[in-house]
Amino acid sequence: FQDMLARSASLIVAAVNGAARSHLPVLPEPPSGASSPPMPPATKLGVRAAKAMARRIVQQIYHLCYNAPHWRVGWRQTGGSDLYELRAHPQSGWRDLADDGSRFYADPFPVLYRGQVTLFVEDYIHRTGKAILSAVAFGPNGPAGTPKPVLELPYHLSYPFVFERDGEMWMVPESGANRSVDLYRASAFPGGWVKEATLLSDIVASDATLTEHGGRWWMFATVRDGGGAFSDQLHLWSAPVFRGPWTPHPKNPLLIDIASARPAGRMVSRGGQLLRPVQDCRRSYGAALGIARVTRLDDTGFEQVVETILNPGAGWAGRKLHTLNEAGGLEFIDGSAMAPRWKQRRESMPSGLGDKQ
Repeated sequence: FQDMLARSASLIVAAVNGAARSHLPVLPEPPSGASSPPMPPATKLGVRAAKAMARRIVQQIYHLCYNAPHWRVGWRQTGGSDLYELRAHPQSGWRDLADDGSRFYADPFPVLYRGQVTLFVEDYIHRTGKAILSAVAFGPNGPAGTPKPVLELPYHLSYPFVFERDGEMWMVPESGANRSVDLYRASAFPGGWVKEATLLSDIVASDATLTEHGGRWWMFATVRDGGGAFSDQLHLWSAPVFRGPWTPHPKNPLLIDIASARPAGRMVSRGGQLLRPVQDCRRSYGAALGIARVTRLDDTGFEQVVETILNPGAGWAGRKLHTLNEAGGLEFIDGSAMAPRWKQRRESMPSGLGDKQ
């Protein structure tokens, strides 16, 4: 991928600088002493824009070669006021869930079960280039240790949507790499999970999010159509119970919007209103977090109003902000910053080998 980008950049630079002129027809030289006609303004602008694009591609290639996104999870005690009420980063800030540098944690999903908050996360291991799902018990003062693996499959897993129903714990992780949306039941919470059903098949669905509304269960997810984007087409399904069968909404996709289609955590009800965290991917994937109020959700349509956009910044240092969940008085977000690839490789090596790289 990076080689292809590098070659593309070289071709653009060569074309702009005239390296390929030998392939163009040769025009007669103007008479001696005659001034060349001025370059049309539009042409000048085009050349300038092409050069700027080439420079940016080269910069991005360098950035990709020497830096990699390193996601992290932030947490805090709400003290009674969460982000749905504050609509801004808390003055107290966020505390990081530490990692060892060889992996990152993302997609935080806490759940309160039998009086204990347990946090589930995507656990991405740089060495393998694939994520598993891990979990750790959480208290008012933070995690009780480090996240431990709870579900690993041959393909990438993320977005561990966990919920309690009928006295049992359930999970719908993202498994777009397997072209499926699957339901798991906890056989030994939090570390044992068995597959109960495939809810959707032959589909690349991102961040499937379930909620009950109007006497039915609803599933929200963005769907990649062919070679399209992962984050801009919102599809809905409904079912009488969460086990299915799930029926696609007749108007899918109900929303095509890179700024507010993709889910960003559990939906919540406040004051009789259904609120939906969404990813604002206009700048890049997961760049900012939106809070949308659902104004219509039924078999004939879907409508929402994005009321708040939260960006990374002084309240949350980094480049991105893209998940919001809470349980038991604890609130969690995540986002990313860039880390040197050499550092990730070194910290992923067995002890004693990293210094030789």
